[in-house]
Amino acid sequence: MARLAKQESGSWKVYVEHPYRAGSYTSITLGKLPKREAEGLRYRIGQLEACRKAGTPWPPELARWVGQLPPKLRRKLARSGLVEVPGGVTLGQFLQEYLESRKKDLKPGTLYQLQCVAHELVQHWGPDRLLEQITPGDVDELKHALFSRLSPNTARRRLARAKQFFTYAVRKKLLLSNPFEHLRNLTVKPNLEREYYVSVQEIRQLLPCLPDAQWRALIVVYRFQGLRYQEALDLQWEHVLWDQNMLIVPSQKTQREGKGVRVMPLFPETQDALGELWEQASEGESYLFPDLRKRGREKAPGWNHNLRRPLELYILRAGLKPWPKLFQNLRRSCAIDLAERFPAHAVTQWLGHTLKVAQEHYWRVRPELVQQATHFRRLPASSESPNHPQEQVAKKGALLGARPARKAGKSADKPT
Repeated sequence: MARLAKQESGSWKVYVEHPYRAGSYTSITLGKLPKREAEGLRYRIGQLEACRKAGTPWPPELARWVGQLPPKLRRKLARSGLVEVPGGVTLGQFLQEYLESRKKDLKPGTLYQLQCVAHELVQHWGPDRLLEQITPGDVDELKHALFSRLSPNTARRRLARAKQFFTYAVRKKLLLSNPFEHLRNLTVKPNLEREYYVSVQEIRQLLPCLPDAQWRALIVVYRFQGLRYQEALDLQWEHVLWDQNMLIVPSQKTQREGKGVRVMPLFPETQDALGELWEQASEGESYLFPDLRKRGREKAPGWNHNLRRPLELYILRAGLKPWPKLFQNLRRSCAIDLAERFPAHAVTQWLGHTLKVAQEHYWRVRPELVQQATHFRRLPASSESPNHPQEQVAKKGALLGARPARKAGKSADKPT
């Protein structure tokens, strides 16, 4: 039932039950009014709340009162789910305005991903769907549709970005609540089936099958420096500190966090590959991989499709099977190698991620490490023990199987 309360400022508020959250209330500010007028508004709002709960149409007198409401009060009642605002904001209009407002502060790749999600929402609900008509049940239907045709991580990412859209709509007072609010755990989770450790032997077998020095240096940078896809393509010759054996890595991904640049060692494999690339570089060229950089950005920002397909072909030519997530698994393999040799705080600083991210997505136990652990002896072997473990097991089994004879005069029954 609608409840009237007066604030310290002298303004009146009416509290009604939240349309989506049971047991919660939302407030409607009436402003500074005489108590009698505030009581009259509370009575009408209570009628609207009762009709909403019962699912019955408004009585003619109440409908006439709603039709004469000033636009400002009608919008307040609409945010509480009591009335509808004629000509409300449509989904297509809202998404277009939101994306237009984010062009100044978002990276092209991030904006492209948001545009893909906006297109997904318009395709599912239609551009003319009013925002307030999208319910949590509609969101569940969208969720089931995404998970039925996309990988779990891709579906979670798209739902998280859609939730971001509607959170903005709530803050702009276009919606009372976010219909995506009930969705939780939309972060990317590790997919062990798509993780793969690219061994040094595989890279040694692949490098001779690559067409030129740019490709060879690029694969070496990904595998032995652990750079992200775009970080390698953005490298310039001024970032290579030959005299110090260091590499300056500009990172767009972490720039907003105040970590737009990091410095890491230039490992020997990378020194050799970049030395070959430097000898063949064109005069006045600033980027390390100008041809591959252009090819990798042909279709859209952050699009790696044009480099992935030729790399798969080169891997097949080398007699290898293309591994999943080609570039990310190269970076993961480098992180595993470095973590086995150097302190964790150094590895995470060089590769530009946190310890939590490294433990969850990068660091894995290699089979070779398990094999080494089986030979890791900490106690000296006994001189009396047999040479073969199988003989030890057989001897222990024989000893355990032998039952000592009972002493004479000893009863088999338990003492009472």
